[in-house]
Amino acid sequence: MKKMMHFFLIMIGLLSANNLMSQASKQSKMVPVVVTELQLLDSSRNRKVPAVVYSLKAPRYLKSSDVVIFSPGNGVGIDYKSYAYLTDHLARKGNLVVSVQHTLPSDISGQTADEFTVTRSPNWETGVTNIQYLIEQLPVLYPHLKIKSITLIGHSNGGDISMLFASQFPDKLSKVISLDNRRIPIPVIKRPIICSIRSSEEVPHEDLLPSKEAIVENNMRIIYLKGIKHKDMDETGTQPQHNKILKAVDACMSQRWRYGGKNGFNTVTDDL
Repeated sequence: MKKMMHFFLIMIGLLSANNLMSQASKQSKMVPVVVTELQLLDSSRNRKVPAVVYSLKAPRYLKSSDVVIFSPGNGVGIDYKSYAYLTDHLARKGNLVVSVQHTLPSDISGQTADEFTVTRSPNWETGVTNIQYLIEQLPVLYPHLKIKSITLIGHSNGGDISMLFASQFPDKLSKVISLDNRRIPIPVIKRPIICSIRSSEEVPHEDLLPSKEAIVENNMRIIYLKGIKHKDMDETGTQPQHNKILKAVDACMSQRWRYGGKNGFNTVTDDL
């Protein structure tokens, strides 16, 4: 009996070791992401536009790529470098990802709750102008790069900026994905393709989301994530939470979705 128990313990140990080796092997095989800092200055506004580029190889060596412009949320300690789990993931999918900082230390802050929309509007407009500036600058920075498409992704306030840009410049974009934007209404348009990933705690105001009929008619997608809070969408979330968010982002980025049909990508809501 003791020999049998000893045998089982050895087998369990070997299986555990193999599992750890397999996980380590997967991590070692993960392609490193090239991170390129950009210190841009929009001379027309005399405004700095800090940005970071994430890609599988140095952007100057890329011949063509889909571009993702990411806009972060606002919060203490949260900025354009606080979403590496998402930007790295998108870069490993073959995208050229540009994460841009919209709020600068010199910007005026201190809005009150009842005047939030009024006081935050300049920040949203600044964000829209920043994105427009980046779209114009990318061919200048990387003249040999063929941009196949442009997708905007933003969390919270960054999602508001992304949706505002989509409503003003829809022809410049392929897709727009918001992670729990709170205030700018999602535009009811067929192009660009619109997707909004919602947390389980935030109840959007009645004018934020389109009607179910409009969502279906315009091939939009609204995904509700169970057990995911608004704050979990930045770097403070856990690995399992981030994995769930990435699964939703991948669904929004999927090329199959635009064709709808049997795959269910035209559903009004999805629970992941």
